[in-house]
Amino acid sequence: MTVGVATYLAWAVVIVVLAMIFPILLIIGILDRKNGYRRLKGFAFWFIEWFFLGYLPLTRLYKLVETPSKEQACANQPCIYVANHRSGLDAILAFAYFPKIRIPVKKTYLDLPLLGLIIRWIGCISFDRKDPQSIIDGVKQAEEILAAGESLFVFPEGTRSGSDGTSMFSDVFFRVALNANVPVVPVIIHSDVPFLAPEGKSILTRRRAAWRIIVEEPLRRDKRDRPSDLSRSARRVISKKLASLATSKG
Repeated sequence: MTVGVATYLAWAVVIVVLAMIFPILLIIGILDRKNGYRRLKGFAFWFIEWFFLGYLPLTRLYKLVETPSKEQACANQPCIYVANHRSGLDAILAFAYFPKIRIPVKKTYLDLPLLGLIIRWIGCISFDRKDPQSIIDGVKQAEEILAAGESLFVFPEGTRSGSDGTSMFSDVFFRVALNANVPVVPVIIHSDVPFLAPEGKSILTRRRAAWRIIVEEPLRRDKRDRPSDLSRSARRVISKKLASLATSKG
């Protein structure tokens, strides 16, 4: 079976399953307002783990060749993970491997059918980069999340990068890290072939993609650090590792 055929069959199965289960979940959410949200959120996380870590690799669409250890993914204190962003799968893999995280997403994603509901269920932070008030509200929510003991997983490029390097990092969440006095942890998410990337024809890959999720040591900081300093340091660490992976691939 080719990778392309496996992809179509995989998505066909999940669409059928969701079509059967989704109405039941909505009814539960409506009838049980007290516990319905918690159950919906639990289902969303279970589905992400089952489908993207179990089911899709079995179809040989991709394989996970390097993933974080439990100690790396379960920070012993709130932190902000910052990662490069090349694929539409990046945030899904982050949710699957890093417990107790919240991810900032574009506000437009909330308007998408089904996906918008799932994004609400799992508690993402919505941002509209063109609306200053939306950014202020999002930053406040991010600080409250860190204060409550949860971590953030951020893609500071803001959108998917179409190159082997990284685009410029926004300073917003590095400022949040300094204000909240929490560590910044660089993460590299890498596929050896484009997958759900800005480049064309990356929905169906020519061969099985190999994914790596690599957690680096928290950035060293001192009292003189500014958000831009942390941003440059994180980008330097991630870009260096991406360059190393590109060289080894070649």
